[in-house]
Amino acid sequence: MAANHMNPAHAGKQELLQRAATFVECHALSKPLIMGSGKNRLLLRVSLPLKLRVHDHITGELLVESADGDMFEVSDQFLRSLHNKDRGRP
Repeated sequence: MAANHMNPAHAGKQELLQRAATFVECHALSKPLIMGSGKNRLLLRVSLPLKLRVHDHITGELLVESADGDMFEVSDQFLRSLHNKDRGRP
C-alpha cells in the first residue's frame, strides 16, 4: 500500500517504518559476522527479506510492523488492526 493512498495516521506509520528500515539497513545489516577460526573461518552477512517491528523502548508497544519480506512497507494486517482498534474492535 503506497503512502500516498493512506490516511494521514497510516502515512505517519509508513514514514516511521521507512526511517527504521533505512537505519536497520545502514547499521544492523552492514557488519559481517565471522564464524569459525583459521582455515575454517567464514564471513556471514544478513540479507533481506526481513520483517521489521518498531516498538516503543519504554512501554514495548508495537508502533509499526512491516509486510512479510518487505521491511519498507507497512503490513496490511497491521493497518487493519489499527483500524479495528480505532473502532473499538479486538
